Amino acid sequence: MARARIELEVQRDFTGGLNLSDDIYNLDKNETFDLQNVDIDRRGGFGVRRGRSVFIQTPTNRHITATGASRTGNVVTATGLSPVNGDPGGLKVGQSITVNFADDTYDGTFIVTGAVGGASTATWAQVLANDASAGAGTIVEGFDAPDSGYTFVDTSNARHILASRAGSTKRWDGSAWQDVIVNPSSGRTTFAEMNNKLYILPPNRTVPRTWTGAGLATALTDVIGNYNDDLTTPNFGNFPACVAMAVHHEVMWAANVNESGPTANQSRVRWSHIAQPEDWRTNDFIDIDKDDENGEIRALVPFGDRLLVFKDKAVYAIHGYPPAGFSVQNLTKELGTRSQAGVVATEDKVYFWDVDKGLWEYDGKGFKWVFEPLFPLIEDNRLNMPFSFQTLVEFYNDRVWVSVPWLSEPYGVTFVGLVYAPNVGKKGAWTLHTETAFGWWVHRGSVGGDVHLVGGDNLTINGLVQGYVFELDTEGVYTDAVSGTVITQAPIEAWYTTRWFDAGHSAMKKRWKRPVVVMRGGQTQRTIVQVLTDYNPARVAKSFDLITTPDELEGEWDVDDWDEVVWAATPGLSGDRAVILRGAPLGPGVAKALRFKNTTAGQDWRIHGLTMKWIPRTIRN
Repeated sequence: MARARIELEVQRDFTGGLNLSDDIYNLDKNETFDLQNVDIDRRGGFGVRRGRSVFIQTPTNRHITATGASRTGNVVTATGLSPVNGDPGGLKVGQSITVNFADDTYDGTFIVTGAVGGASTATWAQVLANDASAGAGTIVEGFDAPDSGYTFVDTSNARHILASRAGSTKRWDGSAWQDVIVNPSSGRTTFAEMNNKLYILPPNRTVPRTWTGAGLATALTDVIGNYNDDLTTPNFGNFPACVAMAVHHEVMWAANVNESGPTANQSRVRWSHIAQPEDWRTNDFIDIDKDDENGEIRALVPFGDRLLVFKDKAVYAIHGYPPAGFSVQNLTKELGTRSQAGVVATEDKVYFWDVDKGLWEYDGKGFKWVFEPLFPLIEDNRLNMPFSFQTLVEFYNDRVWVSVPWLSEPYGVTFVGLVYAPNVGKKGAWTLHTETAFGWWVHRGSVGGDVHLVGGDNLTINGLVQGYVFELDTEGVYTDAVSGTVITQAPIEAWYTTRWFDAGHSAMKKRWKRPVVVMRGGQTQRTIVQVLTDYNPARVAKSFDLITTPDELEGEWDVDDWDEVVWAATPGLSGDRAVILRGAPLGPGVAKALRFKNTTAGQDWRIHGLTMKWIPRTIRN
């Protein structure tokens, strides 16, 4: 009797990425309906994403212990203040702080009303009322984890990392965080450079401040009443109160500005004198569709020969060069963005977050909706769309990193990273990273040096919530700032579920044989494979393990004798070797899908290819 023929299907291309928009039975062969914390290789494979490390070991917020406190009215006086965690400073007037006293009586939010750096006594006004009794505890500066940041290179070529939170800004001096702006507010800070100065714009339609690399930032004067119509005689020091700013074609631009009154003109764009960002003429402005129904100007983005102007629901391009004048072209009144942080420009594309439809791409000719595969996240209310103005968009390592506020399970109310790789596959590929981050920015350590993606988040150490600057996309190993011990990031729970394999026959049952998996070898790694059957993604029918180990008797090139050992690559490359592993029989069923899950922390697992095998069964009436 002839043996039944074994059918095969090989998959080496997984570059379609995550697709939630199509029926899971009809995905393209290189797409998946379920993944978490994996990256898709542009050549076709997939594996666990890289981790994150503490980039600067010192917390961004100050922690100060107090031995006692008393209150008169709503003014609290703390005594016996002592900095902890090696922080050299005290508190400053105007700073927002949180207080955690041992008896819980003063826990709450406060604004400092009287204090001197390093002083042993400070007073503050209580914002949220609590009981009026004495206590000892810890005062935590309200700066917390950064929500935005920037790297500024001064005239001496020194590189300064600046981190901002709710309008306040600090700089890292190599040993401690120093104040640049103390300005409690809400919203994200933005930055622009011109004439060797950094212009720092706190949120909520304020006048920017300037900074050159040391000390506190310098306040500028509101340009209202200080316009300079003489282009030949600059007077410096003036700037409009605005929501957005940018440098383009040798002038500084400011948008959504205050005018006399002061009255907010949400559709007005102003530009400065040529090469003089602190001098502005009275009538150098454009009102862009004033009083329309498309919202206010939120962002300015230089892109090639044009300046893009983003409203809530409109995008415009400003063409021309000063002082001859400019023309305005409307590009769309269907799309827009809610903040400067929601837009990023690359050499040839602009990516922006629209609060109704998600991520869009603009290439100078037209708009492309790249969020379509993930749009059910918006349709099904899994994203916190009322707060999607907090969405961050950044570009790093040929990928668009989007930090979105999540609303539903399994991630709850937190920020989640959605990562789009435009150069992977024919359409680009989406993945999902459970990466909490309040601010992302790209930092280059030196001229021609490495580029890092850094952002702000919190760690809880010794019971205190502390804000840190993290580096993303790293090996995930760092030294604890308090204990000095080396910390390996907690296991990243990662998985990738293949599409449904059914041989194109949903009516034909099959006896599924052992799959063959090509994966990364050369290290000790256990990968769990869960077997899903007959289009039911919620039920795991069975599971088995794939085990890789270091090869025995491996030799190192140009060190060992070839007749004594098996040759292997150098140790740094040993994890790049592939191994062929056979799984367990999958059992009967119409269709099968495999979910690959990692179990070992701190190790890089990769799947390069998969061969599914089955024996067809006769279709009966």
